[in-house]
Amino acid sequence: MRKQATALADKKRKEQFDRVQQIIYEQQPFIYLVNRDVLTAVSHTVVGAAPTVLNPPAFWNVDVLQVRPATAELGAQK
Repeated sequence: MRKQATALADKKRKEQFDRVQQIIYEQQPFIYLVNRDVLTAVSHTVVGAAPTVLNPPAFWNVDVLQVRPATAELGAQK
């Protein structure tokens, strides 16, 4: 993969990338899309977190999450 990425000649780069594709075809890598054994936690300073009912649990509303400003009650450091 590194060789094809740095090859200057188009023909050589094509040959090397063809080899990359051959290796991928032969080894057929598996890409994990889900991690079933996951723990999810949210700090008390995060506002708007809404867990889903999906399994595994996740937070799908990251676009609305906010961090509450630090206050003395929350143990903010000086």
